[in-house]
Amino acid sequence: MVEQDPVLSIELAAADSQLKAHVLLAKAFAARADLSQRDLAEKLRVSEGRVSQILGGDDDLRVSTLGRYLRALGYDWDAELVSKEQEAPEVGTASRNQSEFINSDVYIGVAVRGEERVPSFTFVPEGFAPNAPEGQFHAASITAKRIPHARLKWTPLTQGDTDDD
Repeated sequence: MVEQDPVLSIELAAADSQLKAHVLLAKAFAARADLSQRDLAEKLRVSEGRVSQILGGDDDLRVSTLGRYLRALGYDWDAELVSKEQEAPEVGTASRNQSEFINSDVYIGVAVRGEERVPSFTFVPEGFAPNAPEGQFHAASITAKRIPHARLKWTPLTQGDTDDD
């Protein structure tokens, strides 16, 4: 059996990886009915013939080429390693964002400036703060969706600003 021959098993894995890459790319292109091969070629700055070769599976697809084509189609991809041998431990995915969600501990306290006192919130990635920051108490543990390059803007309320009016 092929799986039991180490050399053939490795070659089969290489062929299977190529097939999976081409299938993934074909699905991404098919999902983009609004794009023709010519449109994709223009986005990638390659010939329409080259796009046809790649989409047709006529090439030993490089990882960088797969990444370019998928991005031009509006997609990104993640890789996951699956252990096939007892000696190979599970290592998971190669995603830059290790999870779509992030767990944080929330600490609340009071910030003081002269006579002014305002609430103070500190968000600490889970596991990084064994003790509450000085003058604050642990209020919650939250799970939030990661948002790349998120920015928060806080506007201080002045005395008399309420939603009760």
